[in-house]
Amino acid sequence: MVAVATGRPLPREDVLAAVEQALWRYAPVRSRDLQLAWSLDAAGVLTLSGFAPSHTIKDTLLEIAASVPGVSRVEDRVMADPDLEVSIAQALSVDPKTADLPPGSVQVFAQTGNVVLVGDVPEDRRGEVVRVAGQIDGVRQVVNRLGTG
Repeated sequence: MVAVATGRPLPREDVLAAVEQALWRYAPVRSRDLQLAWSLDAAGVLTLSGFAPSHTIKDTLLEIAASVPGVSRVEDRVMADPDLEVSIAQALSVDPKTADLPPGSVQVFAQTGNVVLVGDVPEDRRGEVVRVAGQIDGVRQVVNRLGTG
């Protein structure tokens, strides 16, 4: 469907369908479980949410969505896995019950909101590490692979 510039906004359903088609043409959307969602308000503001494995993929998703006719602006609610990993590491470094763990004792790996915690942590502290990680916005699931060396 080709949109003709008439000064009238495109029907919401047409814009949403065009967003879906545009995103689907991007290979990482077809080949990965990105868990994307989008909505469009009356002013043409598209809210794009979900997960992306990298900043490059996230930025491309936002660019694709912004290029769709009928989208006036894109509100970014996409979480890139590296940002989620950093947020968890920062939270662990300031939480009173985990801040004293030695640097590097917990490694955080995120994939589309699913987090795996790996490292050498005393048994009585592992639950606190999992608790802190699970409280971060964007975390869907925490897998505890913490142990002691």
